[in-house]
Amino acid sequence: MESKVKIPEVNSQDISGLLKKYNFSLISSFCETQSSYLTRIYKKYKSIESGNIALCFERGVHLSIIRQREKDLNHNVLIINF
Repeated sequence: MESKVKIPEVNSQDISGLLKKYNFSLISSFCETQSSYLTRIYKKYKSIESGNIALCFERGVHLSIIRQREKDLNHNVLIINF
């Protein structure tokens, strides 16, 4: 037996309202995550400059893999392919 649950519609005003309401907690979470990420990059590459170059290269590689999905919707984009 299937239960039919009504899913409420979400519009841009709802999302905007939630972002304004929870702005402080979102900002602090984002800053904490960003700081942690940059610290790991620094430790891995031993300098910010080297880490930035590696990030740019990795971004290009990831983007080219994702672009394959535009050509072939069945293209496998699992993390092992990155």
